[in-house]
Amino acid sequence: MEWEQTFNTVPDLIAILDSSNKILRANKSMAKYLNSSRDELVGKNFYLLVHGNENPDEITSPESIAAYCNGQSVEIYEEHPNEHYLVSISPLNDDRGNYIGSVRVAHNITELKQVQNELETTRAFLQSIIDGVTESIMVIDKDYRIRLINKAATKVHDLDLPLPGSLLCYVISHQADKPCHGEQHPCPLKTVLEIKQPVTLVHTHKRTDGTEYAVEISASPIIGSDGEISGIIEVGRDITEKLRLEKEEREFRARLFQQQKDQSIALIAKGIAHDFNNLLGTVIGNVDLLQMGSAPKEDECGIVEAIGSAAHRMSDLTTQLLAYAKGGTYKLEQFVINSLILQTLKFSHTGEASKIKISHHLAKDLWPILGDPNQMKQMLVNIFTNAFEAMEGTGGILTVETRNVTKEADWQCSFHNVHPQGLYIVIDISNTGPVIPAEIAEQIFEPFYTTKSLGRGLGLAAVAGIVQNHGGCVSFDSESAGTTFHILLPKANEKDNISDNEILSRTHMSAEQKQIH
Repeated sequence: MEWEQTFNTVPDLIAILDSSNKILRANKSMAKYLNSSRDELVGKNFYLLVHGNENPDEITSPESIAAYCNGQSVEIYEEHPNEHYLVSISPLNDDRGNYIGSVRVAHNITELKQVQNELETTRAFLQSIIDGVTESIMVIDKDYRIRLINKAATKVHDLDLPLPGSLLCYVISHQADKPCHGEQHPCPLKTVLEIKQPVTLVHTHKRTDGTEYAVEISASPIIGSDGEISGIIEVGRDITEKLRLEKEEREFRARLFQQQKDQSIALIAKGIAHDFNNLLGTVIGNVDLLQMGSAPKEDECGIVEAIGSAAHRMSDLTTQLLAYAKGGTYKLEQFVINSLILQTLKFSHTGEASKIKISHHLAKDLWPILGDPNQMKQMLVNIFTNAFEAMEGTGGILTVETRNVTKEADWQCSFHNVHPQGLYIVIDISNTGPVIPAEIAEQIFEPFYTTKSLGRGLGLAAVAGIVQNHGGCVSFDSESAGTTFHILLPKANEKDNISDNEILSRTHMSAEQKQIH
């Protein structure tokens, strides 16, 4: 009775058959499935009831059943309309080992099959998505085994799908027998497991033919149902061509910088030679007159004055050259630049420049700077002169404004120098002259550069040198309303006694930055 109760309460379909495939006994689940009573099933052909055929193709005789089972239980998959079964066939033998029948147990796996179909559909959909990505993609578990791979990766590594379950990532990527390690090739999986964050690394991988190529790897963690990292998604992008182009660009820039440097040196040499030749011609000519004694006595004073004037102009040219080259002697003191601006404006606003209107808005609470007043005066004279010359033909207004400003973070100026955060003063010098064309915007601070027929010297190049020597920066904006030069200089630190050499070392440009300038 216990056996009978157990036999009938099992949800699987169970039938005991004789050697002729006739039903000897069936449980309630089988009877219900065949829409019959248990007693009615006894003696009927099992295959005829279940499959509508007395002799299925797979098993046609007791001998074939015995041979099919080979003395052991076997499982076969059967598909019925809207239902799927996993059938277990166990042979029955007598005491002599002769085949006398079989036990058939059918387990309904319809739901499991549906889940499997859904998983296969999802996997196929996922595969189609990653196959559409041009970068190589691999899903790698914590044991370095590749669980999923796209077509781009199989093409790179010359692999065939489906992959063997034991294929390791480092074997196909590096053709190595152990995981990546060291500073040159840190393992993406280990790194993600350690920091629990996505990482981007650059590796050198090997193709099947042995050639190497550079790969930018982006590895992201896969979080399992337990909240722990179960593996990574590794996306690899071949950057070999990108690195080659970047290298060529760097080499091209280096050649271009050297060419520009050579041109700049040649331009400076040409300009200095031209100006000094003219001035030396004046000196030598007047010295010859004095030596020959042919000049009247009353003219000798004028000759000496001409020699002195030429000498002073040569000295001034040398001073500007030193300012451009960030050299020369500096006598530093703390002062508010407002008064120097007013003095320089008055000094420069003469001759043709006197026709230009002047306006100024100087902050009364302007912070002091630490600098060389003579150098600051030279800087202002050059920039005022440049502004007046820009308005020679059209007239206009020159406006000077000063104010205080606070830089909350380190900042980079127009000459690629990085300046520290802190307190600065700003001098804005605006003129209503013509717009500076964009194509020459980067050239106006070059020595002896001019849009006029003849060069005027170091001008704005000296301005840039003086400002940078004092830890500041000069830049400009040019639009239809006119051009404004912006000069930033650091506020003097009243508590510190800064030496002459310290200010000269505030903003040292790198060799590359000098070449850019």
